[in-house]
Amino acid sequence: ANEHFVSVVKLPIPLKEEVIIGTNFDIRPLIKTEQQNEYYYILSVSRQKIRLIEVLSNRAVVEINNEDFPYENTDYYTTDPIKLRQDVFIDNLIKEFFNDADKLLRNYIITNPYPLVLMGDTKSVSYFVEQMDDKSLVVSHIEGNYDNAPLHEIINVAKPAIEKFKQDKQNEYQNIIGAAISQNLLITDIDEIYNQSKDGNADTLFIGTNYSLRGTIDDEGHIEIDNSEENGLTFNDVTIELIRNVYSNSGKVIFLNDDLLTDYKGIVMVKRY
Repeated sequence: ANEHFVSVVKLPIPLKEEVIIGTNFDIRPLIKTEQQNEYYYILSVSRQKIRLIEVLSNRAVVEINNEDFPYENTDYYTTDPIKLRQDVFIDNLIKEFFNDADKLLRNYIITNPYPLVLMGDTKSVSYFVEQMDDKSLVVSHIEGNYDNAPLHEIINVAKPAIEKFKQDKQNEYQNIIGAAISQNLLITDIDEIYNQSKDGNADTLFIGTNYSLRGTIDDEGHIEIDNSEENGLTFNDVTIELIRNVYSNSGKVIFLNDDLLTDYKGIVMVKRY
């Protein structure tokens, strides 16, 4: 909210209540939660039934139970003994079933495109992925049949896959930083980070998950660090301004584990040129 604008937005993630005094909205908690992949989907796939589960922080938020899911195969099968011996015919029926299921799934991932873990036997999952219009959200496949498995079992099985996905992303970002060093595109000085971001030269800003920088920015673009408190409150975290600059110029902001940015004092930027 500000003097001209007030809005209440319902989010699919819990956030800690905070009051930030400043000229810009603090969107860091939203970015962190989204990037840490606290929210993801699990799709249990079999030839008989498809279940969709929404997960937050490795606990089930809800298993979708409506006219869409669970999606049971009541149409794509045959009892004809001759056709039952025709593998191609049976496989095509299953693919039609999966194609319809993917259309239903899209109604959810278009609105909230979170990572997707597929669970099922290798052949069924392979056929399902073949029918998907958007395969980019699939982060892992877990073997097995989970048609009737309890939610807590499904979550426990999926958790390591999501943790590996998160770690792989962290490693990928480290490689980007390493490449920027070799190309002389990495900025570590906080004043230069601010000025380059303001000028639209920020490709990616990397920030430690718990990093903050209290201070003020003068007219020359110099950041004066100030960790003082007034009545137990601290003000002017300049990372809010940095993030606003980067996003305003179509750059990216990535939060990394703090230990990965120790050598850079918690913040570093890859510039465009």
